[in-house]
Amino acid sequence: MDVTHGTKQLHWDRWLDLQAHICKLNVNAPE
Repeated sequence: MDVTHGTKQLHWDRWLDLQAHICKLNVNAPE
């Protein structure tokens, strides 16, 4: 297994989770 690829994949998953969290905050934020 390529350790570097695994690390990048984990970082990508974390990044997607962060984007989803920000999007959810923006949706729930009052105008």
